Amino acid sequence: MSWHKNFLAFDTETSGFSSNDHVLELAALHFVDGQVVETFYERFLPIGIDWDAESTKQAQAVNHITQEQLDGYPPFGHHVDQLLALLDKSDILVGHNAQFDARMLKQEFARVGRVWAPKILLCTYEFEKRLSPHPRKLADACPRWGVKLSNAHSAFFDAQATGELVLAMQRSGRIAPFMLPPAIR
Repeated sequence: MSWHKNFLAFDTETSGFSSNDHVLELAALHFVDGQVVETFYERFLPIGIDWDAESTKQAQAVNHITQEQLDGYPPFGHHVDQLLALLDKSDILVGHNAQFDARMLKQEFARVGRVWAPKILLCTYEFEKRLSPHPRKLADACPRWGVKLSNAHSAFFDAQATGELVLAMQRSGRIAPFMLPPAIR
């Protein structure tokens, strides 16, 4: 099984958790043979966010990203071609709570008239649910697997830790074939 030889680890930080919310920060790291060979990291200033909305305040309580910190950053559409080029470098996308991050990213692509969907989506959160009885937050999972996570809820550091986490899980031999999508079993 060589799925772990070429994958993208990614993470988003968002203005909330619904289809009306936006990606504020995105990181994607391309791993080849266990090493990061390319990175994408950017913050975005979406138009039309209600910074006083309860859902935005709830998201800010987690990611601590303020409107002032985003001043001067481009909208998501500014980097679409660069991001799509990176996402095409691997069929496998890995995230912690990957379904949420992929949904938010797909929404942003749709807002700029582009279609994107991951070919194969792996979720370290789902792996962790099957492999450990402990809490499943990324910050809790990383120490159990010997992975360092600094600056939790920063898209770059979360994506980096997620990539290291899936590699640690794979090296342990505990990711069983039934846990993987049929396309890579």
